[in-house]
Amino acid sequence: MGQKLSRLGFALVIFSFVFAKAQENTPAPTGVKPQASRPTASNLPGPVPECKPIKVACLNAGFVINGYPNGKGLNHNCINPIIQNRIAASDAKLKLPIVSPAVVAACKKADHRFGTGFVGSQEHK
Repeated sequence: MGQKLSRLGFALVIFSFVFAKAQENTPAPTGVKPQASRPTASNLPGPVPECKPIKVACLNAGFVINGYPNGKGLNHNCINPIIQNRIAASDAKLKLPIVSPAVVAACKKADHRFGTGFVGSQEHK
């Protein structure tokens, strides 16, 4: 019985050592970058590249993910109105950033679903 326990103990030690070495040699996940002070189009996950400048402009203007209840929602209060050419929703607490119409057109062409959610405002004239 004692010899079986010592073999089991030895196997556990070897397994632990091999597992620890494997963890040390595992490279960091690709695409993960240190957090920047300001978001840029290259370090954000999500939309197609043509739409990232819109997301970046909204984030830099102070809009946040899940900020909708406070009038600072990234999608509801910023991205959607910009893509849909609407004025800011009445519950928005921040001004919409200025985004080039060419960027908006390129984004719509690349991803026809991006920014098509509910806005609750009138069309910008």
